[in-house]
Order: sequence, then structure tokens, then C-alpha cells
Amino acid sequence: MSSTRRTALEVAGATLFGLAGCAGRLVGDGARSNSPTEEPTEFPTPAASSAPEETAAVGEALTVEGATVSITDVRVQSSFQYHDSDDSMDVISESGVWYVFAGVEASVGSSGDPPRTTDFTLVTDGGELATPTGVQGGGQHVRGWEGAYDAGSTAEGWIAFPVPAESSVEGARITLGDGSWRLDDEHVERVAGPKPTFELVAFEVPETVEAWSRFEASVTARNASEVPGTYRAVLNVAGGVAAYAPYPFELELEAGEEATWTNEFGRDVTDPGTRIRHYLRSPTGDRSAETRIPELSTGTSD
Repeated sequence: MSSTRRTALEVAGATLFGLAGCAGRLVGDGARSNSPTEEPTEFPTPAASSAPEETAAVGEALTVEGATVSITDVRVQSSFQYHDSDDSMDVISESGVWYVFAGVEASVGSSGDPPRTTDFTLVTDGGELATPTGVQGGGQHVRGWEGAYDAGSTAEGWIAFPVPAESSVEGARITLGDGSWRLDDEHVERVAGPKPTFELVAFEVPETVEAWSRFEASVTARNASEVPGTYRAVLNVAGGVAAYAPYPFELELEAGEEATWTNEFGRDVTDPGTRIRHYLRSPTGDRSAETRIPELSTGTSD
């Protein structure tokens, strides 16, 4: 991957949530980490908040300032995969930060427009916990979601809140005006707990393969923490059939568990003289490797 392309990946990741150092840099064994020269993520200082007049469960609709709005789904993730371009993906994971994703559906309100992304807030009984201020609407496609919420477009999609792990989240709810949607107990418990940490055990691809033969690429990861978690990664591949193509994958790992993801490449990608470049993007660091398919030897006759 060119330095220009890699820089674009890092910039896209860093600006997705507007968090300094979100994509991080590679240090030591390649694990993502905030740069010591960058400002750490700043979270809102809790401030007293009055309870909204109307509270609903996730999946229920409320009428807020003339708009009918529903939080359709909530997921708490330690990381996420997203398209930074049409043909490549990256992974965002920040130490000590959970990502609370919420699906939103909204109709046109009395103002003539659906609520904006910045009108939503994640609060607890102790006050404001997070805002989705830095989330970009429309342009970022996160795996597992249809698209980002954009009041100026479909008024349907995801919003996300970066939340410090092990927060006090009693009474956690997503608010909009005088309405709110309470988080389920499982979501509250996850945000209040520690994030899982992972180790990259192996990233294996063959250096050379014969023309028109199959080969495998594999990634082995281990959950190095005491809590279960999902290891999310992407293998971007250049060469072969497509100029560039992403292969996202997930490994559900219990505490201390190790597992392997494997992808088989068929004979259609191993034409003679082909160079296939592999770029692994993961919370445990970035790696690259190359597989070469030699040209066919041409014999000579006397």
C-alpha cells in the first residue's frame, strides 16, 4: 500500500468520530495506541440533567417537537469496521473506549426537518455522558449498519457515541428534546465494564504459490483479557481478480480463547506473474505481506 493511501486510511479513521488519535499509530508490536504527542479523547464533564418528560424502550416511537422518532436498535462495540473507500476498509478501536451505536428512524418535524445528529445525547442519572457530535453523516459505511443517520437525506441510519469504559452509567438513556430511550441492562453492564483486549498470534500467507493453484490466508487472535469480546479485523487484498478488495471478519472469543479466521483464494487469482498484496487492519496492529506467482518457465529446444 502506498504511503498516500495509508495516510488516507488513518485520516479517515481519526476524523470519523472527531477523536484525537482515534485511529492511533503503530507502536511496539503494532498495536494501535494513542500517540503521546496527541491530545487524549476528551469526554463531557457530567452536568446535572433533569429527567425527560417521556421515556420509551428501544424499538418504541416518541413524538418530539412534532417529529416521530424511534431508536430501533442499540449495540455496544469495542471496535468497528468501516469503508474508507469503495474498495477498502479499516478498523477503529481506541483503548478504554466503547462505541454505543444506535439505529434512528425519524419523520419530518414541525420545523420542516428531522432532528439533527447533534440533537441526540447519551446521558445517565449523573448527567451527560457522550454526544455524537463528531460522527459524519452519510459518507461512512459501518459494517453491520445500512448507513449513517443524516437529517438532510433519509432521516434513517446509525448514530454513535464514544463512551469511556467502566463508566458509571446508572439510568443510561439516549435523549432527544424532552424524550428519551433507556438502554437495556445488557448494554449498561457492558459500558460499565472493561473492554476486552486481544493479541495477534499469527498472520500467515504463502510467499509464493504455483500458477492456477489455490492458497489460504489466515489470521489467529487471542482474547488476552478476562471478559468475552469480538475481534474485528479486515484483510485488504490488492492484485488478483480485483485491483483492491476487503475481506472483513469477526472472531467471537471468550476470555483466554484463541481462534483462527481463514480465507481461501481460488485458481482465478493466481495467474502467472501476479503479485498479491495483503494488508491486515485490526485492533492489534497493521501487518502486510505479499504472495508471488512466478511466471511460467519457457523451455528451449536444440
